[in-house]
Amino acid sequence: MINKERETPQSVSVEDLLLALVTLEVDRRESTNKESGVKTELLLSNAGLGASQIAKIMGKNPNAVRMMIARSKTVKRAKGKD
Repeated sequence: MINKERETPQSVSVEDLLLALVTLEVDRRESTNKESGVKTELLLSNAGLGASQIAKIMGKNPNAVRMMIARSKTVKRAKGKD
């Protein structure tokens, strides 16, 4: 027999709801701001999220997110020296 119970709003955690909202916002940003120059991963990192959290939100590999953040910070420092 298939269990057809649906989750009620009370059974969804606040963290899951926030994750869903951030994921939707990231998806919107990724699809509309292609030429903004600021990577979404870097924005989320600057907001205090870790690479694992960012990877979960964006559907990416955590190591790839870490590398992208490191590269972005290196480029930012190099531009600051000019």
